[in-house]
Order: sequence, then C-alpha cells, then structure tokens
Amino acid sequence: MKNRIKDKYRVVTLNSLIYFLLAYYSVILLTNGFSLLLAKLYGYNGTLYHFGVILDIKEWQWSDNFVFLIFFLGTAFPLLLGIIAAKKYRKIRRRSCNYKMFFFWAYLISASYFFGNLLVGVIFYFGFGAVFVSYSVPLIIKILFGVIAVFVLIMIGKNSVWNTIISFNSYFQEVYRQDISKYLNVQILYPALIGNVIIFLLKIPHHSEFSYHDTYVLLSMFIVIFSIYASSNDRFPIKLRKTEGSFSLQKTPLILAILFIVLIRFVFV
Repeated sequence: MKNRIKDKYRVVTLNSLIYFLLAYYSVILLTNGFSLLLAKLYGYNGTLYHFGVILDIKEWQWSDNFVFLIFFLGTAFPLLLGIIAAKKYRKIRRRSCNYKMFFFWAYLISASYFFGNLLVGVIFYFGFGAVFVSYSVPLIIKILFGVIAVFVLIMIGKNSVWNTIISFNSYFQEVYRQDISKYLNVQILYPALIGNVIIFLLKIPHHSEFSYHDTYVLLSMFIVIFSIYASSNDRFPIKLRKTEGSFSLQKTPLILAILFIVLIRFVFV
C-alpha cells in the first residue's frame, strides 16, 4: 500500500517537472529572443544560444540607451509573459487537467526571472546590474531595489497559495492541513529542485559565459516557493471540485519536453 502511494506521488512530481521544464524553456527562449530582436532593431546582431544571448558588439559600442534597451526592457519582457500566464491559469485552474501546470510554472518562473534579475543585479554586473552601473545608481538605491524585489517575491508566494492548492485537484479531491506540506513537496518543491538541477547540467560547459549569475536568478524562485509554505490558510479541510483522480504519467508532454530539450541543446549550441 505504501509503495503504491509512493508511486502515485512520483507520478505527480514527474508530471509537474515536465511542465516546469516546458515552461522554463518557453519563457527563457521567448525572453532571449525578444532581447535579440531589440538588438537587431538597434542595428546590432547576435546569436541565440540555449544558455542565453551573445551580442556581436564591441565594448565601446554599449551606449547608456542601448544598455537600458537590452537590460531593462529586455529583462522586463517576462513580466508580460507572467501576466498572460497567470490570467490563463486562473481561467482553467479548477479543471482537473494536468497541462494547467504549464501556465502555473510559467507565471512563477516569469515573475522570478524579473525580480530575481533585480535582486541579483544589486550585487552583480548582470541584468539590471548593468543598468545600475551605466546610470551610476547609488548603493542605497540599489539596496532599496533589492529589498523591494525580495518583498515582491514573498508576496507573490503568499498570493499564490490558493492557486497552488487548486492545482492539487488533478489528483486529490480533498486537502487536509496535515497533508498540505506533503502535497506541496510532490507538486511544487521537488519538481523545482529537480528542474533546477537539470537546467544547470544542460548548461555545461557554458556556465562561465554569465559567471553563474543566471543560475542565481532562477534560484530566487525558491523565495516564492518557501513563501507558499509559510503562508497560513484557515480554510482546511478543502474540498476540491470532482476530479478523475488519475495518477497517470503525461506521456505526450514528456515526449514533447524531451524533444524540446534536445532541440534546444543541439540546435541552439
């Protein structure tokens, strides 16, 4: 009986992981593609890789306006993606479909990418950090931006509690307080941890291109996740809309995710 339950939980984790990876690479490729488009509109060329964008531009060609264009507008683009994904998720979250997790992860990853860039940029010359240096932003202002970024990530987590609980209805029909951490582990925490490891490994040997700063940005997502854990909810036990109660592996999205990753890794080399 215990082994059967564990097998079901593994299916939940693997399904969520599949949509995590699909959402991550969708958000990152669209964001990097948008930055490359901005550069081309400004008259510069570049190359889209699986680990980021490399622009064909000399150091002396980086004007303040161009830095703002690439590292502010380009980095802010995921906010738009996050808003679209969040609205889509709210429309379908009560359905017992697994694919809604794509939109759930897309809005969490998009928000984490934007505010994570802001947080990392306070410390390193990366993303918003390039804008701070280019416009000589005082240290106290940068620290203030960092505090705001952490605060917003925490609030995103607190405001995502109900969205997260509703995501359980693809598998469970009732959620009790004593089970909430276990469900959060298999649906949210474990997929995010495993997904980060996979993404990190797939970047080998190109981590030095951005000095691991892009990895730090993605890790900011755990501020959101831990905020979900920490946020209290007095509505337990929660009855969810009737579901199929299916613990089946999402085979088609799994094949799509594998093909997507292979395409990214060996085409955008």
